Amino acid sequence: MKFFLDANTSHSALEVFKGLNLKSLHARDIGLSRADDKEIFDYAVKNNSILVTKDLEFANPMLFSVEC
Repeated sequence: MKFFLDANTSHSALEVFKGLNLKSLHARDIGLSRADDKEIFDYAVKNNSILVTKDLEFANPMLFSVEC
């Protein structure tokens, strides 16, 4: 299981995930600190990661959905 933290999530939150031995990555660490929501979503989907974000827009299936 991998976690991808959106740029609006505190970078220090990575320590919580790492402390639990969970694979995690922050958008800032891969050059996506200024990426739009679509880029963030696409990265998470492409990398089979669980997206951690404060953006409520990601809960809207009309804007963001994953085909299973």
